Amino acid sequence: GVKLLREASKGGHVGAARRLAMCLRKGEGCEADEETAFATFLSAAQKGDSWAMFKVGQCYEEGRGVRPSRTTAVKWYNKGATQAQLETGVLLRDPSVTWETIDELAQQVTHP
Repeated sequence: GVKLLREASKGGHVGAARRLAMCLRKGEGCEADEETAFATFLSAAQKGDSWAMFKVGQCYEEGRGVRPSRTTAVKWYNKGATQAQLETGVLLRDPSVTWETIDELAQQVTHP
């Protein structure tokens, strides 16, 4: 549950941080807390997670857990897009990566 996600997130697990942030945003398994959700997304984004960078941009755009700023939102959207391109490039150069692997990764990004 959320307790395990918190522990894993504190231990530096970016995937756990993303899922925890979504739970905090939606109030799934815990009380909804937009400010803590934003801080958790930001932590994952600062560790280089492209999906979290997009969510930070979304928070700034919508004013969810942070004061709205379209300028800052665009900066985070751009960081996320650049990071995603880098991640994709690395994947495509890896001979062990198949279309099935890419589909699985896409599912993780769209349904963390």
